Amino acid sequence: MLQKIDSKILAYWWTSPDQRLWAYLATFLPLLGIIIAISNLL
Repeated sequence: MLQKIDSKILAYWWTSPDQRLWAYLATFLPLLGIIIAISNLL
């Protein structure tokens, strides 16, 4: 399951596995920002 998510993230950002950190940051930082914004509204 995690392997599938991992490969999807890398494929989406066209990154090689050694650039995985950038792909993860680019994927999860916006999501984190949205979650924080929503929780501040509630």
